[in-house]
Order: sequence, then C-alpha cells, then structure tokens
Amino acid sequence: MNLLCLHTAASNIAIFDDAAASLATTARPLNHLVMPDWLAEAERRHDGRTARPDRPAD
Repeated sequence: MNLLCLHTAASNIAIFDDAAASLATTARPLNHLVMPDWLAEAERRHDGRTARPDRPAD
C-alpha cells in the first residue's frame, strides 16, 4: 500500500515519519506533499473570525 500525506507545513513530515517508523512494519515509507499556500490562504480567509460563528474567537 502506498500512503500519501498532505501537509500544510513541512515540519509535519518528520512527525509522521517518526510515527510510521514506530509501528515496526514492513510497509513502504510514506510519501509527502507539502502545500504551504493552503495554510496561508486559510489564515488569510480566517482573518480573526471563528470557524463556527456560534463559538467565540480564542
């Protein structure tokens, strides 16, 4: 099985690789795709608003 992990930050790659390595399986390594522009766009759209209008902002 081939697994692709989609990330918005490259720093998440090591976290997922470490977790996969701890499983002690013979599965193939994870493949990673980093899309930092998705995070930037979400932050731009969020602009201080909550994801759910019925909940106050943090």
